Amino acid sequence: MKNNAREFTRTSFVSTILYSAPVMDMRKLRKIHARAVSIDISIGGMGMVAEYPLEKGHVLVFDDEVRSEWIVARTAVVQWALQIPDEKYRVGLKFV
Repeated sequence: MKNNAREFTRTSFVSTILYSAPVMDMRKLRKIHARAVSIDISIGGMGMVAEYPLEKGHVLVFDDEVRSEWIVARTAVVQWALQIPDEKYRVGLKFV
């Protein structure tokens, strides 16, 4: 993640996010269903904390549309993910 590389300004947005994503597990493709907590949001994407070890390139489909003032999003791509304490992952998403 580059410092100050954001294309859009993010604002605080704390919400429980339910999502699914296709992931490779032991050389097999499977679909996970998981929960995360959003931290911030912009027109272009969202930051969140997830328990599942998401990786760059994973495509997430939100169970319910993510909605905030000017934003309605149904899918996003993981742009970066960092492991943080307590077996969690700080994730940056780009809406698609």
